[in-house]
Amino acid sequence: MPLPLLPPRARSLHRPGVLAAAALGMALSAQASLASVGAGPALECPAQLQVQQIAEPATDGWQSSGSRKAHPLVGLAFFAGPPEQKAQLAPTRERAKGKTPSATWVLERRDEPYWVACEYGGTTAIAARALAQNVTACTVEYDPRFSTPVLKRWSCQYGTP
Repeated sequence: MPLPLLPPRARSLHRPGVLAAAALGMALSAQASLASVGAGPALECPAQLQVQQIAEPATDGWQSSGSRKAHPLVGLAFFAGPPEQKAQLAPTRERAKGKTPSATWVLERRDEPYWVACEYGGTTAIAARALAQNVTACTVEYDPRFSTPVLKRWSCQYGTP
């Protein structure tokens, strides 16, 4: 059974409404790491991503300029291949009630690796890498203090290689 893909409108990695300062504090204090169960490498998203924007020339009478800012880690996305292929996976199950909302992706064994993308507040730029071939599931927990989901921690489970 193929894994569900998100509809094109839901694939946006931009998280409008997330307060960058609050998300930065949250990201720096949270344990946003991948803790393995079984054999597998431990991964951790960078807490921040430096992004440099280059502005196109503005219309007559306006001056444009770029910027360079650090953006805090706020979320994760999982893909059935490199993110540029746009095959973002929908969670297999989500839990919205209780103290800690969460989402779980059950990953069926396949020849090509799944990918994880670390998402950052205030930008569509991501940091991404392939997951180990023996990853069987990943769970993301979100901080319930924010109305827009903000990453609290994440972990993946590993099967036999």
